[in-house]
Amino acid sequence: MVAEKNQVAQATQAPPEQVIYANILLWGSLIGIALLVVTFVLYVSGVLPPYIPVEKLPQLWGMKAHDYVEATKSPTGWGWVSYLGKGDYLNYLGIALLSGLTILGFFFALVPAYLKKKDHWYFLIALVEVVVLVLAASGVISAGAH
Repeated sequence: MVAEKNQVAQATQAPPEQVIYANILLWGSLIGIALLVVTFVLYVSGVLPPYIPVEKLPQLWGMKAHDYVEATKSPTGWGWVSYLGKGDYLNYLGIALLSGLTILGFFFALVPAYLKKKDHWYFLIALVEVVVLVLAASGVISAGAH
């Protein structure tokens, strides 16, 4: 009975690289959510002035994205980084962290682990995924009707 339980436990145990990847996602998610809360409090408390005054938001909510960008002269792409001193754009930090967790997890946990194990196919798949996600996040490659 004990031997059976040990076999089941060994069969269901995740490989170390998957545990590291899961921990990156767990802790990164918690840090990202905390960052969202802190930056939102800074925004709504007025500690950092917003780029778009809160009073103007109801006038802008119904606009299409293109019209909103033109009306507000808001930055596009990674242009938001230069507006991190504004309360409404500071919130993007948490969003960027949360959206980048897959890249970080693959790059810091899976790619080196598969390389060390000499698992060439998984290494290649993980590496290609990192490259594609970084290119997509950078705006170099995109899809859709923009």
